[in-house]
Amino acid sequence: EQVCELETEVGPPAFRQALREIRGLSARVVRRRIRELPTGEYVEQGWAEFDDEAFLVRCQLRVGDGMLEFDYTGSSPQCPYFFNSKPHIVRSELVVRLHQLLAADVPFTDGVLAPVRVVAPEGSIVNARPPAPVAAAHMHVALLAMELGETCLKKALACALPRGGLASRQRRITAPGGTTGMGLSSWHGRTHDGTAETFLVMDGNAVGAGACSDRDGIDMTGSDYGGPGLVYPDVETVEQTYPVLYLYKRLRPDAGGAGRFRGGASVDAAFVLHGTDGLEGTTLGMRKAVPLPGLFGGYPGACTLFELRQDTTLGQRLVAGEGLPTESSEIDGKVVGVGLNAAGIRLRQGEVFRFANASGSGFGDPLERDPDRVLGDLRDGYVTPATARSVYGVVVTDGGRAVDVAATATARDAIRAARRARARFPERVPDPPRSAAPIGRLSLAVEVVRVRGQLVARCAGCGAGLALAPAGWRTGAGVAHSTLGTTEYGERAGVWAPFRAAGAVVLCEYVCPGCGQLLATEVGIDGVTHEDDVRPDFYVGASGGDLPAGRGPW
Repeated sequence: EQVCELETEVGPPAFRQALREIRGLSARVVRRRIRELPTGEYVEQGWAEFDDEAFLVRCQLRVGDGMLEFDYTGSSPQCPYFFNSKPHIVRSELVVRLHQLLAADVPFTDGVLAPVRVVAPEGSIVNARPPAPVAAAHMHVALLAMELGETCLKKALACALPRGGLASRQRRITAPGGTTGMGLSSWHGRTHDGTAETFLVMDGNAVGAGACSDRDGIDMTGSDYGGPGLVYPDVETVEQTYPVLYLYKRLRPDAGGAGRFRGGASVDAAFVLHGTDGLEGTTLGMRKAVPLPGLFGGYPGACTLFELRQDTTLGQRLVAGEGLPTESSEIDGKVVGVGLNAAGIRLRQGEVFRFANASGSGFGDPLERDPDRVLGDLRDGYVTPATARSVYGVVVTDGGRAVDVAATATARDAIRAARRARARFPERVPDPPRSAAPIGRLSLAVEVVRVRGQLVARCAGCGAGLALAPAGWRTGAGVAHSTLGTTEYGERAGVWAPFRAAGAVVLCEYVCPGCGQLLATEVGIDGVTHEDDVRPDFYVGASGGDLPAGRGPW
């Protein structure tokens, strides 16, 4: 109504001209800011899961002169499940994040779409053809494709030196968050008075956001960019409306990926029947075995978990006045796993349904986190004492009320030494002079300097040489692997993940050969090739040079 009034007030010609100018403004600003990014190619890949199957989605971003091309060539063929997608859906979801990352200060119009092109081979999971099902084309695959494209754009943004307005936009870089970590369930049945009830557990969207470059991720929300968000009903409202009784609803400890800044926490909740003899449920979840990956040395977040507890003694405990459990460890009975795409789930009297959502990942090396922040996380229940010690290297004293500074420094040195011991290192590249000023970056943890006409990638922390252009910087880092679902992984990353029998999921850590800093992490299914993920033209276009004689100092 207000738009119509405005058009009447200024007249249709002036109104339409104003709209064209606004659209043109959005397009010009986005193109100008794209031109500030280093041209080149940036790659990220992930997996959409359906039960024990995993489908590869690969994105290669080409940054050109005021243009962005997101190419999904190499993604899995279309599948028989409901989440195949289409390019126009992927593009529409991508531009929302592009606008938030590069041009949140200008109107969001279709002008933002102008510089964006999506390439998706026909017959692939991101461009399915009939009769492949596309009922949820905006969900699993499209959300993952958006997240991968967004991560590629963040990698490109991180390669630029922080000058002018770029610095403020680089502060908007976040680790992957809860957009692809939901754990929904819906239930139906009849109450004791015969009333039919059907409801969706909205708390399944309460997924922690990814960590930011300057702060922790937001709890129980998918994005750190703001927006309308989701509103979750109070437990009391749900219990008054539907035939369930919540045992507890809390932040999931050790959920957000560890890092200099950690991912936000997700929800951990459990409920039983109340006023009905049974319900039948369906689950719709993501991140069963492949977690949200960390960024610039951060660790992955936790995976999604659904389970039933059968043959419990909850009824007897309530009659005895012992109160309700406040966490899963206080619920007895037989544990029965529930799939993330299950139907016909039977919940009966005396049984418990528990869901613990996936969570956003960490940003930066966990050993760079302020120990006082870890102490606060311990007090607030975000991390457990074991994770504080084994992942963050923080030792507390005075009954958990203070950080033991000396013991923490020793513990962190020991973790760095253990990283170097378990990693396999290639032959070292000579360290460039510390006085050499960076001319660009390959990530927030790796910078590029010029020495005697040769471009050298080095650790931004200690200056250790990693590679000579055009070789990727990872070729000079130490590499260590651990399998998700093992004790080793739990101690290293501090979050829960199941073991995937259909093909192990592996954490790959890239360690600086000089200071032992965690420069990057990757998660992927064993056997899938790791690519050189950052290829800016200023670096890969540089001609290689010979090392100084004897590989000595420059």
